[in-house]
Amino acid sequence: MLGIIIGVTSVILMISIGDGLKASITNQLGNFGSDQIYIMPGNIGSGEGPSGIASNKLNFSDAELITNQVDTVSYAAAGIEQYTNIKYKSKSSKRVDVVGTPAVYSKIATDKVVKGRFFTNGEDKGGMAVAVIGPTVAKDLFSNSNPIGKQISLYDTKFKVVGLLESKGSTLGIDVDKRAYVPFEIIRRVSGAKNPTTILVKAKKGADIDLVGKRISRALRKVHKSDEFTVMTQEQTLDTINQVLGILQTGLSGIAAISLLVGGIGIMNIMLVSVAERTREIGLRKAVGARPRHILSQFLIEAIVLSLIGGIIGIILGELGGRAIHAFVPSLQPSVTLQTILLASGFSIIVGIIFGVAPAYRASKLDPIEALRYE
Repeated sequence: MLGIIIGVTSVILMISIGDGLKASITNQLGNFGSDQIYIMPGNIGSGEGPSGIASNKLNFSDAELITNQVDTVSYAAAGIEQYTNIKYKSKSSKRVDVVGTPAVYSKIATDKVVKGRFFTNGEDKGGMAVAVIGPTVAKDLFSNSNPIGKQISLYDTKFKVVGLLESKGSTLGIDVDKRAYVPFEIIRRVSGAKNPTTILVKAKKGADIDLVGKRISRALRKVHKSDEFTVMTQEQTLDTINQVLGILQTGLSGIAAISLLVGGIGIMNIMLVSVAERTREIGLRKAVGARPRHILSQFLIEAIVLSLIGGIIGIILGELGGRAIHAFVPSLQPSVTLQTILLASGFSIIVGIIFGVAPAYRASKLDPIEALRYE
């Protein structure tokens, strides 16, 4: 049963973790707004992806091009995203996701400012050194004190904190609250960035997002090659992530299923030994009228019961394991569904039947006279 227990527990954990990841990502993407479209440098399908900054051909003027040529777009904002440290006196917040963006970003994104305000268009155009920071950055630098009005150091430049963002928690272990927004013009100047790392677009209310994405692609192809940018809607992003998670989940479940196979072989071996040890019993039963089908069903049922008990224990351990994972990683909630339980139970029963047939068949074919003579 131990092999079955380990196998079923592993399969349930792999499937439930995968389902939990999908649910967590779907919820997080829902926070970013279904009317948003992302334009990233490079062709993601070719493997260059948004991290291929060396081949980044996007221009800061592309955002204006999109708003001028696509009438179903409300706003577009080119952004510069970099990871760097932020300091305040002797304290430091390391590897903060710093985004340099125009003030119009506040009308596109779903980020809410709970204290202070977002920077204005005048502050952006004037190159003012102001910043809006996330809760984790505020905690790292200011503990529980009010960060509004404090001076933080970023790129060796002093920035005045004008706003504090609402907490969004973490996704896949990544702290979403460890971020900061600063005006687009000053980040270009102090960081030396020559190209935007992303362009965020907000479609007009009621517009077909897929159609808006296609129109944006057509507009950008007038100034870029088709492999120099990728237009991603929220649905496309979710589909891509789900495909990757699905492949990973299938692979891990396949590895876990090997434990079920090993457990099945173990059951077969034990049942074969049991047949040998109970040869005289089988002969006695046949001598008093038991038919081969009675012997066959006896040993087959024993194998199925062993597998089923192991499956039930595995299901319980899988559920407990999911709760333990959630306790250590609160953002991840493994989901043990009825479908998963039925799948694991079915697996364990099938293993019992498949690997119980050979011993049961062997027992049913024993000659009663030879069996009674067996020592």
